[in-house]
Amino acid sequence: FNQGIDTVYSSISYTLGANLENLTLTGSAYYGYGNSLNNSISGNSYNNYLWGNSGSDYLYGNAGNDTLSGDLGNDYLRGGSGNDSLYGGSGNDTLYGNSGNDYLDGGTGSDWMYGGTGNDRYVVDSTGDVVTEYINQGIDNVNSSISYTLGDNLEHLTLTGSADSGYGNSLNNSISGNSYNNVLWGKSGNDYLYGNGGNDTLDGGSGNDTLTGGSGNDFIQGYEGSSQGELDTLTGGTGADTFVLGKNGVGTEIGYFGDTSSGFATITDFNQTEGDKVQLGGVNSDYIVFKLIDVSGTSALDTTLYYKGDLIAVLQDDTSFNLSSDAIF
Repeated sequence: FNQGIDTVYSSISYTLGANLENLTLTGSAYYGYGNSLNNSISGNSYNNYLWGNSGSDYLYGNAGNDTLSGDLGNDYLRGGSGNDSLYGGSGNDTLYGNSGNDYLDGGTGSDWMYGGTGNDRYVVDSTGDVVTEYINQGIDNVNSSISYTLGDNLEHLTLTGSADSGYGNSLNNSISGNSYNNVLWGKSGNDYLYGNGGNDTLDGGSGNDTLTGGSGNDFIQGYEGSSQGELDTLTGGTGADTFVLGKNGVGTEIGYFGDTSSGFATITDFNQTEGDKVQLGGVNSDYIVFKLIDVSGTSALDTTLYYKGDLIAVLQDDTSFNLSSDAIF
């Protein structure tokens, strides 16, 4: 006790005893365990497992595919090279993956996570969690149990637990919901949105988006305001889904209009029997419906929908659509 800061160099797996602060694994040692002090534990070139225990610890995996667990305290975890798994535990932790395809989970508390280069996966469970990525450092995914907006240079988002909302950024995002009633918004970029279970609201934003509702009664909108030239693919899945191609409200909004048919929505699974609807702006007389031979899909006929002579939608493999019964104004 109070006899200095001591370091153990061990070529075997080792647990720091009382009053020992630091541990460096050498040789072929695999495991390194801390104690109740503020430990510094460093791995070697093997696939190490490092555990800080209590205290505010510094864990460095070095080379190899390492697993680092801070446990209690405000810990600093650094993976080094290799595909590492970093678990902060309780406390406000700092996780740095370095190179490799890393998995970073700060645990409880407000954690700062940076994967570095490679395709990294993050776990977010607190509004105080911060995920940082820089340009051209891989394709990264955030698994979030709270509502979440992807920050710069983050590509993919998966909602877990009871998270309600997921929002993208300017990149080509992939955003997946859970079993709750989610709100997913891709923003700009060519995005893929999947609602999964629940009655979801999907908004692709600008770009050429692919939206799939999954099960439940979903609202699906691919276009962004009055933007033109978008080519969106809309799939409702099971349930009574609403495909939004326009709106009447403060003003009339018509999606995909004004680009001489260069932009339109492809609705892949319109199902009258399930109660699917198409929401439109304007009035019934503004529209013309044609049944055409194999515009898209696998069957002989598709339905095409025109607003004042401009193609705004193709209902793939469907000839049942009727403006009077299947459209909402």
